[in-house]
Formats: sequence, structure tokens, C-alpha cells
Amino acid sequence: MSSTALLQRYQRWRHVAEPGFWIVLYLNQALMNSWLVWVDLHRSGLAVPFWEVAVWEWSSNMVLLALVPVIILAEQFRPLQLVFERKNLRWHLAASVVYSLVHVAAMVSLRKLVYWSQGGNYDFGTWWRELPYEYLKDVRSYFEVLLVEVHCQ
Repeated sequence: MSSTALLQRYQRWRHVAEPGFWIVLYLNQALMNSWLVWVDLHRSGLAVPFWEVAVWEWSSNMVLLALVPVIILAEQFRPLQLVFERKNLRWHLAASVVYSLVHVAAMVSLRKLVYWSQGGNYDFGTWWRELPYEYLKDVRSYFEVLLVEVHCQ
């Protein structure tokens, strides 16, 4: 089968394949990270219940999954192939800051809600110290989604 025929076949399923890719990716990431973080904590001698670790990872990954369409829209507004123009680079960096703030606010809200439902209290920590840490992870995620999206076009 020729590459043109494969591309045409893919185009018929693109509306299912691409969202499916992101869903499987983030579900797998939440599942694997939950287990790995829990194992790491126990190896360090910290007896954190699995449900707490799962809440941390699933809240983060589900918010990131929900933000994928926003990044795709941002890429359509300011195409990545033009990112090296100063205007677009600044725009995407600013968008990544907003993306990170939305991710952290929604993630912390979900965690607080789950902890509250369990009779507990979730403490994110000192915001000025935690936000830069979260941004370093989020800026990477933002640009990874952009790169995948550009590659799929």
C-alpha cells in the first residue's frame, strides 16, 4: 500500500486516532506514575497510602489531558514552525505560563476536593516555591504536545 493511500486511510480515522492517542498516553502516564511514585516513597521509608499518590498523579494527568485541545488551538493560532520568530516564541512561552497556572490551580483544586471528601486536608506547599518546579514540568509538556501535533499534521 502506498504512503498516499495510508495517509488517506489515516485521514478517515484521524478524528478517533488523535484523541485516542492523547487519552491512552495520559491514562498510561497516570497509572505508571502512581505506581512508580508510590514505590519510590516506600523505598525512602515514607508510608504514604497508595490512594494519595494516585490522587496526585491522576489529578495532574487528567487536567493535562483536558488542556491538550487548548494547546492544539494555540498551535493553530501561532504555528510552531514559526516559533523561532521572536513574536511567536514569546507568545508560546507566555502561553506556557498560563497553561502551567491553569494546570496547577485545577490540579490543586481537585486534590483538595478529594482530600476533603476523605476527611483530610491537601497542602500544596508554598506556592512561590512549588510553582517554578511545576512550571519546569509543564513547559516541557506544553512543547511536547506542540511537537506531536505539528508532526501529525
